[in-house]
Amino acid sequence: MHRRQYGWGAQQAIADRLRYEGGTILDSSSRSLHHARMFVDPDQQSRSRRYVLAFWAFCAFLLVPGQGWAGGGVMLRDDVCIITIGFYEAHFTAYQPQTRGNEEFCKDLPDIGETLFVLDYLHASMKEVPIDFRIIKDVTELGQFVQLRDIEAIADLDAHTVFYQRPTVRTDASLRVDHSFVESGEYVGIVTAGHPTQDTIYTAVFPFRVGKTDYSRLMWLGLLLLVPFGYYFARRGGAPVPGGPNGPNGPNGPNGPNGDAETS
Repeated sequence: MHRRQYGWGAQQAIADRLRYEGGTILDSSSRSLHHARMFVDPDQQSRSRRYVLAFWAFCAFLLVPGQGWAGGGVMLRDDVCIITIGFYEAHFTAYQPQTRGNEEFCKDLPDIGETLFVLDYLHASMKEVPIDFRIIKDVTELGQFVQLRDIEAIADLDAHTVFYQRPTVRTDASLRVDHSFVESGEYVGIVTAGHPTQDTIYTAVFPFRVGKTDYSRLMWLGLLLLVPFGYYFARRGGAPVPGGPNGPNGPNGPNGPNGDAETS
C-alpha cells in the first residue's frame, strides 16, 4: 500500500480546488498533496455567534419606534405608546389635526403646524401631583440618543425652549398640550412630575423629529441586511487547528489513523 503520487500539474489544479473549498496542505519536499479538512476553533465560532446576536439585538433596540432611555421616555409597548416618568406611566399620543386628522403618532411628527399631545395617566396618584411639559430645540446633536444628563448639561434651558406649560394638577387624569411648530427639525420633550408625599421630582426625556424623515433607521436596516454576509465570512475566516480532531494530524485527519488519504 502506498500513497498515490500526482504529477505537478495535477497537484496545482487540485491545490487550487481545495484552497477554494476550505484549505490544503502541500508537502513541498515530496510534492505530494494531502487533503486536510478545515477545522474551525469552537471558541471562535462561539464568539462569531455572540457578535452576530449582539449586533441584531443592538439594531433591533435602535429600530424600535419611540424607544425609552435612562431617565424615562416614550416607548412602544403592545402597539401602545407609553411615557415613563419615574415610577409613573401614562398613555402618550400625538395628533396633527390640521394635516393628519385623527391619525395617532408615538413620537416623530411628519408635519409642522398645530400638534396636540395627550397624556392619559395610568397611575391614580398622578392626579394629585403637578406635571409640567416642555419642548426644546435639540442642541445636543445626539438625536435619539439624548438622555436626561445631556439636558441637565445645557446651561440655559429657557433659551432653547419653544414651548412650556407650567406644572398643572389634572384631576381628570389627562394632560393635553397644544403647540404649533413653525419649523421642522430635532426637538426634545421634557415632562416632570413630583412624588405625592416626598420631595422628589421625576423626569422623562423623549427626542423626536418634526417634518423630517428619519433616514438613520434605513441605514440600520441596510446594516441588518449585511449581517448574514458578515456571519458567513466570519465562519469561513476561522484558522485551521492542526491538533484538532479534523486537523491534518488529528485522528480524523488525512495523516491520522482514520484519515482518508487516497491509497492504492
